[in-house]
Amino acid sequence: MKKLIAVLLVVLGLTGCTSTSIHDKAQDVDSRFKILSSSNINSNRYIAILEDKETGCKYMYAYAENNSIGTALTPLLDKHGVADCSKFSN
Repeated sequence: MKKLIAVLLVVLGLTGCTSTSIHDKAQDVDSRFKILSSSNINSNRYIAILEDKETGCKYMYAYAENNSIGTALTPLLDKHGVADCSKFSN
């Protein structure tokens, strides 16, 4: 769990360092995260759905290219309100 938190902090930290795409940022963290989808929602704001390859957990990652608005990372939940983690499901 500590390693996951460290990796997520690296991903969040990279947002403020460069204006590279989400695909470039994901490669910087040992390819632990797979980008399932990404889209430009307006101007310089983006949303991506990431999957942790080790746990199968899915996250929504929202960010602004120039870091003018901030960054958000939240786990996706299934219909029961539980984190969507395929490697831990029944």
